[in-house]
Amino acid sequence: MLGQRLSANGFDCVVAPLIEVRTLVVPSVLVNHQHEENLTRALAVLPDIVIVLSAHAARAYLEHARFNTPSDLLYVAVGEQTAAVLRAAQGLQVAVPSIPTSEGVLAMPQIKRLAAGDNVWIVAGVGGRETLMQALYAERHCRVVKLALYERQEAATLASFDVAADIDIVEISSMQGLQTFAAYWRARHDHLSIYLVVPSARIAQGAKALGFTRIIIAQGASADAVLAALQQPA
Repeated sequence: MLGQRLSANGFDCVVAPLIEVRTLVVPSVLVNHQHEENLTRALAVLPDIVIVLSAHAARAYLEHARFNTPSDLLYVAVGEQTAAVLRAAQGLQVAVPSIPTSEGVLAMPQIKRLAAGDNVWIVAGVGGRETLMQALYAERHCRVVKLALYERQEAATLASFDVAADIDIVEISSMQGLQTFAAYWRARHDHLSIYLVVPSARIAQGAKALGFTRIIIAQGASADAVLAALQQPA
């Protein structure tokens, strides 16, 4: 979708995924920061709200037969791409923060209303930030269940791909993708001056720490956000 949108707006694109996503047959589960081997026990208490942190997580969640939640449950999607996947399932109530980050989710009125004893499910991938779990468990004293439904791994085709000399800008959508690209780039080039488009200040900080000097921060990883960032005046 991103490549199509950029091409339609006059950009020449090469689509080269850095990361592949593998859905887990058995989800990895944390309950209040503690690993829980028994999925049935973890899901015994129905959630008051479900927070979904990526489109991959949304798809895996909707495809998993174990998650039977109330029809009037509110879902919070971290961004519009994630929300679009959830809204495709008829009848779901979906809210999106004004800023597509964990901090943006925490600032939502629906999240601020959560209190001690409320049950929150966080649907995500393996690894990543624990900002939401920490804030909701340690500060709000909610019962927080993190369901990791997929994991990322380096794309099998990456080793055979060669970035052409005339590539000007690379779009990076995650911290793991940044780390994978940095290792790939360093092995082939003696400079770090290529432009990177990243979806958040956090990933921008990671890129700076790795030595990249030309960084464009988009307001999220959606096609609209990336396109808007690229169309800003230099």
